[in-house]
Amino acid sequence: MRKRAFTEVVVSDYEKFKVLAKAHFCTGMAKNEVQMLVPLFHSYHIDPGTDVYEEGDTESFLCLIVSGAVDVYVGYGMPSEKVISTLGPGETVGEMSVIDELPRSASVVANSETILYALTRRSLVELSNSSPGLWSKLIFNIAVSLCHRLRQANDMLADALDGNDTQASPSMSPSSSTLHKQPFLKAVET
Repeated sequence: MRKRAFTEVVVSDYEKFKVLAKAHFCTGMAKNEVQMLVPLFHSYHIDPGTDVYEEGDTESFLCLIVSGAVDVYVGYGMPSEKVISTLGPGETVGEMSVIDELPRSASVVANSETILYALTRRSLVELSNSSPGLWSKLIFNIAVSLCHRLRQANDMLADALDGNDTQASPSMSPSSSTLHKQPFLKAVET
């Protein structure tokens, strides 16, 4: 039987700020901008074996993994289920649905005790109205992450089509070496 119980946990704004400031989606943001994001993220404890969300779900939120790990499945609960990725601290899941509001394309299950910071689509829309500049930076950084994952998926598909059936990447989140090193506007100005 699938478990779907999150326990909201209290985390100080300072602790949340420290984690968010290191997140790839905060690249190029000033401290005061990261501070503006702190109240938008809610902290949750999830037990091992608990579904974060299931393929086909329509809830729109993204999660930053603070501690622990999650497995990303396609065909979860089916005989053909496959883990396509395992994600850990500093990585995110759920970006597509929080942006396009379409049903989830995969299932995510905690494989250990996990702490997540969740950002809902509603909070993202509120941010677009209250602080469009900050919203733009956040969306741009999420887009960079999604582009990185798409490139990895393309590489895996090409390998599979060539007969080099490689296993899914252990992590499909951008690493610090693959993400842009400076804010977008600075890169354009130089």
